[in-house]
Amino acid sequence: PFRLQLIGYVGSEGTWRGTFQNAVTGEVFLAASGHRVPSLGVTIRSFAVKLQVIRSGESMASRQLVATAVVVDEKAGAEVVLNHRERRFTGLLTAFVSLPGDSATRETRKGDVFKVGEASYRVAEIQLTPPSADIIKEAPSLTQPDRRTLAPREAEGPEAPDRDANP
Repeated sequence: PFRLQLIGYVGSEGTWRGTFQNAVTGEVFLAASGHRVPSLGVTIRSFAVKLQVIRSGESMASRQLVATAVVVDEKAGAEVVLNHRERRFTGLLTAFVSLPGDSATRETRKGDVFKVGEASYRVAEIQLTPPSADIIKEAPSLTQPDRRTLAPREAEGPEAPDRDANP
């Protein structure tokens, strides 16, 4: 998710304020046009609440108030449009990976490289649908790189089958 989310609004015509959430800390605060959030490197350039036509599947369209904020992302040097009806995502996918038997995970992005012993692992690709990550392992003991596609672990717990047991 983008580090600032617009989750609602309060007020009335001429006094609207957005209810924003710092996605990093979870802090919720009210703000309007011109408010800067230094810890996130963003400034709310404009904020408005207007009637918009909303369509929901096959049902009839309705007119609803929708809060919209244009935010200047100082880190990316770009404008980001937020609205209170949906979360805003950055477009950057991350994967959490761990070694077999490890409970600790590491957050990775496409292109990241990490070492474990003599081996190095490069994150070649991350996909959202189906959720997976392509990892390339290189090590002195390998004659060529080993490429594997990793998928999320099955649920663990009393109801989950033992993955290490023989059938």
